[in-house]
Amino acid sequence: MTPNVRAETDAAFAGEVARFNELLAKTAADLDEPGSPILLASTPPSYDIPTDTYDGTHPGTSGEHKIAAAFAEAMYQAWDLGEPYEA
Repeated sequence: MTPNVRAETDAAFAGEVARFNELLAKTAADLDEPGSPILLASTPPSYDIPTDTYDGTHPGTSGEHKIAAAFAEAMYQAWDLGEPYEA
């Protein structure tokens, strides 16, 4: 899950987000198969909630580009598919 403003200010919610991300990673690992691979991309280090979302949660244009770049880079590194994303 991408960072959001509520997780920055609500410790209980942040814990649920961390738990969700952990379960998501475990599920992806469990379901990953050679014929149907699953890949998770990390949140870009430059992702900034005030700049990259339009409401503190949902990505705006710049956030969408950063997320696309993270997925492109992950696919390129893991599977040699395509090339790194250039905005």
